[in-house]
Amino acid sequence: MSDRITSTSEPSPSAGDILVDAISTLVMEFQPRLEEYPFPIEITRWNSLILSLLQSLSDEISANTAYRAMTTIGIVSVESLTSREDGHQTRIDNLRKEILIASGFRSEDSETFLTAVHSAAETLQRDYEGQLQMMIKPESEHFINNMASNLGLEALDEPVKRECVTRWAQDAFNMPVYLSTAAARSFCKAYGADERQLEQAASKIDMSFRVLDDLLRKWSDAEEALNAMVEE
Repeated sequence: MSDRITSTSEPSPSAGDILVDAISTLVMEFQPRLEEYPFPIEITRWNSLILSLLQSLSDEISANTAYRAMTTIGIVSVESLTSREDGHQTRIDNLRKEILIASGFRSEDSETFLTAVHSAAETLQRDYEGQLQMMIKPESEHFINNMASNLGLEALDEPVKRECVTRWAQDAFNMPVYLSTAAARSFCKAYGADERQLEQAASKIDMSFRVLDDLLRKWSDAEEALNAMVEE
């Protein structure tokens, strides 16, 4: 009787996993200067909303004090606010409220903050993959379409016009919009993925689309330089 052979090989990685690894490699290779970006990673965009919410409920000193304390220990991230771990929210909400009160917030304003921030985090986690950029992106694209149509740039070809307006929206308004450039398409082709999977991979590692665009442009330039060397 022959022995049954059981395969212990690992399942093949998905296109999304491959892209996550590829983007992470780009970060290590090109080492972007993240301090030059308003929101280099998406948690910074979320933290900006947290600070605005705190400032709308109390004075600036109290808001800034509470913000620094809660972000430093990581208790106002989307992940923390939507954790389903037994007893986590009750325990951490007590800590959040203690920090708010100690920072100068009134008890009722502390409760308002907790209710609002939980609701916002749950909405993002449920509908937008836990990230503000995924929520803002459709509205940003609508804005770009309108501006590209009405800004009077008829001298430009349509792809050039859209790229111009998209870059401007990124720079002027910090809009989380992704450039569907030749570099992005080449990168996706090289890794057997599509552009939607590329966006999802960037979101998975909390990378803003602005940083992604710059990394892809650098990757494309490096590939072109390498190909030119090979052809010589």
